[in-house]
Amino acid sequence: MHGSHRINLLQLCQHENIIRFYGSVESATNHQIYLEYVAGGSLLNKIGRDGSLREGVAQHYFKQLITGMAYIHSLGVVHRDLIKIIDFGLASLFRNETTHDEKLLTTYYGTRSYMSPQVYSRLPYRGEPADIWSSAIILIFMLVGNLPWTEASHKDRNCQLWFHGRYNNHSWKNIQNTIFDLLRQMLIYDPEQRATIKDIKNHQWMSKNERIKEVFIEFSNSNSPSSY
Repeated sequence: MHGSHRINLLQLCQHENIIRFYGSVESATNHQIYLEYVAGGSLLNKIGRDGSLREGVAQHYFKQLITGMAYIHSLGVVHRDLIKIIDFGLASLFRNETTHDEKLLTTYYGTRSYMSPQVYSRLPYRGEPADIWSSAIILIFMLVGNLPWTEASHKDRNCQLWFHGRYNNHSWKNIQNTIFDLLRQMLIYDPEQRATIKDIKNHQWMSKNERIKEVFIEFSNSNSPSSY
């Protein structure tokens, strides 16, 4: 993905749940992008270290994820690789910039285990449902500490069982019923039947106030940018 495309999207997306863009410098040999410094390490590293998150902590981060995702979708931007939510290198506009009509996407980016069935199968797809699918996989990973399947296809036995309504995967055993109901709505094969952001925000679990018994990763609001 071209650096200018990434920069344009970073400039467009200004929100408290999205990494802040400070500027960029291009030379003959490289292109540096300056972003907000984020202290405390990544959420994925924390999960890798601790194994999983408590329900209240997972809910806290998931709400932030959904809020940020709702914002970029309102701008006509689909992320496509939410596992790396600070990085817009694989993001794309899914609305026509002139007519603002939604368009099907035909480029296939993302992290394999988080891809929706349509993205993985290289079918034309709508951007918003693809991000919804990926965010559900992130929620499972936060709660359980591992991924439910390697790929969203019938070739993957665990995913095949899911598509057929057989929920005996070990990943589901520690997920309580209210969350599981939300996941079933988000991980529907047909993107037109998949939960929308509005559905997610209105779900019973999202209004449940969990007591949080562990310290959050602190995300700094420092004005000191980082670069990559």
